[in-house]
Amino acid sequence: MALVFREILASEFTVQLLLPFDRYQESMRMWQRGPNGWALTPQKCIKNWTGEDKAFLASYFQKKCMREGSIAYGAFCKEKLVAFSLLETRPLGEQYAYFNLLGLFVTRNVRGQGLGTQLFQKACIEARKLGAKRLFLCVNPAEDTVAFYRKMGCTEAKLLIESWMQEEPDAYYMEAELWNHSMRKHSNSCRHLSRQLLYSDILANALCGCTVQPASLEWVLWQTETAGLLADTMAF
Repeated sequence: MALVFREILASEFTVQLLLPFDRYQESMRMWQRGPNGWALTPQKCIKNWTGEDKAFLASYFQKKCMREGSIAYGAFCKEKLVAFSLLETRPLGEQYAYFNLLGLFVTRNVRGQGLGTQLFQKACIEARKLGAKRLFLCVNPAEDTVAFYRKMGCTEAKLLIESWMQEEPDAYYMEAELWNHSMRKHSNSCRHLSRQLLYSDILANALCGCTVQPASLEWVLWQTETAGLLADTMAF
C-alpha cells in the first residue's frame, strides 16, 4: 500500500493513533537567545514522547480540531501515521494576518525524505485559502529543526505573543510569509515541483516498507494545487 496523504479527523486522534509514532530526536546544539541575539550553543537535548505524553497529546489535538476548528493533515503508511501537521485557524496579530502552525512531526525512520516539506506546503496552502498572510511557528530550538524551517523560507518572528513566550520561553519563534517571493525558497522552480514531490513520495514509500504505487488522484491534485499556488505567490 502506498503512502496516503489526507486530513485527519478530530475523532481519529486517539492514543492508538499515536502509539506507534516515534518522536525521538537527539540534538547536540541548540539555539539560545542572548543579549546579542540568537546563537548556537553546545547542548545535548533529547525530545521524545512517553505513553503518557501521547495520551495527553491525542486529547489535546482532538480538542483543537473539534472545538477550535484546527486542521490536521497526515501521511499514512499501511494505515500507520508516519507524519502529521496541525494548523490553527484562529487569526492572530495585526490585521489578523497570522495563522499558527501548532506542530509538524515526522516519525524517525522516514525523516529526510520530504514528508515534512510536503506537509508544510499544504499548511501554507490552507492558511492562504483562509486569508492568512503569514504562518507563525513556535519551534523546538534544536539546530536541525530550525534549519528545516529556514529552508522552508521561515525567518525570526516579528510577532511575539506574551502568553506563548511565558509557556515556552526557550522556543525559537519563527514566521513564514505567504504572499511574497520569499516562497521561492521552497522549490527550484514551479515546473519541477510536482515531479519532486512524486519522487519524495516514492522514496518515502520504499523506506517505510510500502509497495511503490502510482500516486492517488487526491495526491496528484494536491501537488498540482501546490505548484499552482506557489506559482501565484512567486508572481508578487
